[in-house]
Amino acid sequence: MMVEPDVTLLAQGSQIVDEQLSRAVVAYLLGGRYVRPGESPDAVAGALGAEAAEHLLPRLRELAREAVCWPVNWQENDDVSAMRVVEREIAGAHPELSAEAVRALSQYFSFCNR
Repeated sequence: MMVEPDVTLLAQGSQIVDEQLSRAVVAYLLGGRYVRPGESPDAVAGALGAEAAEHLLPRLRELAREAVCWPVNWQENDDVSAMRVVEREIAGAHPELSAEAVRALSQYFSFCNR
């Protein structure tokens, strides 16, 4: 059985946010057993169910890899400003993600690039 994305129209403007994917990103990167960000398929299954997790895991892995490898000019940015750059640019590249999901991706970037 195919899991349909839970898509919700945001109140601020006309951007469409995929709430299920956004929740999955946050669970995948920040919902694990550890304080630090990390990839946790079990947290996605716990938050959204095993079927949704199985359906979303390839996309979650793709987003996590993209975030970690986001190009940043390290000669012009420190850790904090790089995180802001990544957050702003991921938000532009992925308008389907909520602000919370974008923050989770930028935190994962920051953790992995220390």
